[in-house]
Amino acid sequence: MPIHYFPLTIASTKKSIRLADSISRLRVDSARVRKLIGIREVTLSGTGLVSSISYKKNAAWNTWCIYLRGNLLSHNIRIQQTNFVLATSTQDDAILVSFAIKLMTGTLSGPYIGFSEDQNSIQFLHFRPYWGGHFLKLEQSEINCLRKLLAALLKFKEKAILTTIIELYRYAESADVSSRSLRFLQLAIILEMLFLPSQQAELSYRFQLRVAKWFNRFYKDDVRVIADKAKSIYDMRSKIAHHGQARISDNDMNCVRDFTRRALRKYVVDPSTFSDSYLNDLCLLR
Repeated sequence: MPIHYFPLTIASTKKSIRLADSISRLRVDSARVRKLIGIREVTLSGTGLVSSISYKKNAAWNTWCIYLRGNLLSHNIRIQQTNFVLATSTQDDAILVSFAIKLMTGTLSGPYIGFSEDQNSIQFLHFRPYWGGHFLKLEQSEINCLRKLLAALLKFKEKAILTTIIELYRYAESADVSSRSLRFLQLAIILEMLFLPSQQAELSYRFQLRVAKWFNRFYKDDVRVIADKAKSIYDMRSKIAHHGQARISDNDMNCVRDFTRRALRKYVVDPSTFSDSYLNDLCLLR
């Protein structure tokens, strides 16, 4: 299967970053990448972002620019800020990288469009990643964390539920969501999947208690503070589900994003901490 190259923007001083056996990132100013996607010349700023770029006519890079300018006018700036390409052997691997990047922090970085090495095919990852904060910073500590997440994702055994969670989360953290209420609902649904995997009664109370106990256990968060926030998340989720909308403040959105991101980072590495038996036992601890 041919290698595909996905342009993206991250803040890093590294020249290349190997994330897994078949997944790596290469700077756009490397000779290999320039030849593959038709870049003539690249000038990088002191922070590692692109300050200027030129490319050959009808090259893969030119095709990408034309597509974005013709169909995604608000994202022209992403073209000029691209400083890396993600090299993967499969589209599934690119999706896992996209998911892992969003789990790192609130970021608008991520792959979207990829070109094959022979430039005869283009792949789209469905959700535009350009929402959520700043460009991802990747130095050694962040690289180690990203590698750990990807290694766990590539070995994950519960594929069915993971596929659903990945799609929900990538959509919720994308530029394609039409409203704040919908974004909030997607994230709250993921939390419900994690903390209420097979419950059918007393859902609000169980959710509140389990979330509070779990975040206290793994992140040392205050039980009472988390319990109040969990109750608020569940109440707003119910309003959106039953009435179509709710008044979501910036603090509400930041809270549900933070809870979901931290919970998923643990779930990917150790899903056993979200089993019903484990959560029940956790709630019995004083």
